[in-house]
Amino acid sequence: MQESEKTLLRSRNLFSIVLGVFCLILLVSLVIVLAHYSVVLKERDSQIQALTNQNLQLQLNITNYEMLINSLNDQVTRLTNEVKYLNKTVAELEAPQLHEVGFEWVRHEPPVGQHYMSVRGSIFNSGIQVAKNVQMYVWLYNEENALIGSQVIYLGDIPGKSYVSFNVNIYYSGSCASYAYRITHE
Repeated sequence: MQESEKTLLRSRNLFSIVLGVFCLILLVSLVIVLAHYSVVLKERDSQIQALTNQNLQLQLNITNYEMLINSLNDQVTRLTNEVKYLNKTVAELEAPQLHEVGFEWVRHEPPVGQHYMSVRGSIFNSGIQVAKNVQMYVWLYNEENALIGSQVIYLGDIPGKSYVSFNVNIYYSGSCASYAYRITHE
């Protein structure tokens, strides 16, 4: 072999060795990079799984809180209705409530003179508020149920937890068989 062929052969061998070493370095680098990214990918997968679990837990919390909010809204509605009912009850208890106390109806039909019905008693306001402009309407009827007399008894304002007494004569003609009355206020 000649020297130039030996040099060429050496240079080819050297090139092959360098190329082989270079490929080996590339292969080792590729293995290192793959190993590194494999670890990084495992960490990322682990983080993704942890975040997915956290997201599921947060979604579950949202669902639970929505259910709690709905339950509390229902409770607020029930309590609001109860407060309205209690306020209405209090208002009814405080409102004027008129009651008759000791009513007496006495017919006076003398043979001579005018006939009249003597009406007396008291109206009691058991409420707390004032009963304004209290009036008592009285109607007198004969045996045929025809109206023979009527009168409005003005009692004025009756404060809460108090009463007003009255004594009135209602004049009529004929004979009184029955009477009716109604008490009103504003």
